[in-house]
Amino acid sequence: MLTDNSPIKFVKPSHGTFRNYISTYFPLHTLRVSLITSFALEGGVPIPVLSKLVAGHSRIIMTLYYTKIGQAYMKKVMSEAEDKLRLASEQQFKEFLINTEYNDLKLGAAFNDDSALRAVNAGSQVSWQVMDKGICPVGCQGCDNGGEQTAKLGNAPCSYGPTPRDFQGNVKNCVRCRWFITGPAFMPGLIAHFNNLSFEASEAGERHNTFEANLDALKQMKFSAMDANEPFTKEADLKAAEFEYEREATKVDALMNDMHATYRLIAQSTQIMNSTDETKLQLLSESGFSDVTAQLEDKSQLTQLEIVCRNSALYPYYDASKVVLKRGQAIDLMLRANGQDPLMLYLPDEDKLKVGNQIMLLIENRVGSFDKAIQFVESQSSLAEIGFPNAIGEYVKTELSKSANLIGYLNPHTTQGE
Repeated sequence: MLTDNSPIKFVKPSHGTFRNYISTYFPLHTLRVSLITSFALEGGVPIPVLSKLVAGHSRIIMTLYYTKIGQAYMKKVMSEAEDKLRLASEQQFKEFLINTEYNDLKLGAAFNDDSALRAVNAGSQVSWQVMDKGICPVGCQGCDNGGEQTAKLGNAPCSYGPTPRDFQGNVKNCVRCRWFITGPAFMPGLIAHFNNLSFEASEAGERHNTFEANLDALKQMKFSAMDANEPFTKEADLKAAEFEYEREATKVDALMNDMHATYRLIAQSTQIMNSTDETKLQLLSESGFSDVTAQLEDKSQLTQLEIVCRNSALYPYYDASKVVLKRGQAIDLMLRANGQDPLMLYLPDEDKLKVGNQIMLLIENRVGSFDKAIQFVESQSSLAEIGFPNAIGEYVKTELSKSANLIGYLNPHTTQGE
């Protein structure tokens, strides 16, 4: 009921030509997503961002900004010793968990449920599983009861359901597990995970809208046939379309929930980093990394692809094969526009990521920034103007000369014996 005690109306009265055709005041897909994402108001991904993702027309990425030390300096520090700094800060966080009491843990760690804190205090660090995104204090052995609490009967002990599966059906979905604990030291891994999910959500949103349009068209054909008292001959196609639509909707649901969970953990970690507590943990072992913000931005498809590809070199758990393929197509289009042979097309799958990253870094170094490199490839600008008059593959081959079997692929029109 509305505030004036009138009923809420979802369905429009049928009238006009199609007497049996029922339409709604709101698209059913919009209603469904609104219900799924209503808890965004409690600290999840902002609903306007999710709406863009589900529409399939936006590419949302998350970026960390360091206002005090400056983004340029932060990039320099991270590029000089990223792995070393990341491992050092993760070890620092692990020592913090070992040496900190329960109440202080709540102030210095990000988690989904108090179960994680109790497991840290009660268990031995020998069983801890340290991952890119955080730590599982039960050694990844709690997936079967890492979900929400089930109904409690009388004096019976509390029982919990399994951890919700991710969009691919995997049971190890740490960001939604009650045992999972993380913090500022794992911010880069959490943000990489969020951006991976965002890419998958954009792709799923586009497929979902295609299936929805096909389903709506078949439904209207059925209603038209009913109004004309004619047989509807595409019932099998309608059932198949309903199946495809529901399957993709389920995938979108899982992605959105995973994005919510990851976003909340990032928000908790950001709050810890920006707190005034002198004992707080910083993202890095260096001092001065405060005033951190994690911002969501709508970027081009190539920007999203490039960020995911670079993250995949650091966090190989994510299957980036589809992302790498799409970025490779953009690079090859740029090469063709410059009168050069496609390069990424001829590379084996295991080398596409490395070579593509190297090409983009070479262009970035010549044009001066990441954003300019993206614009350069998107606009298919002249390679000769930045010092690549000949095949760019020659430059990449020099940089990657130690990689096995690459030389033949970088010169696809010559044989190994030439």
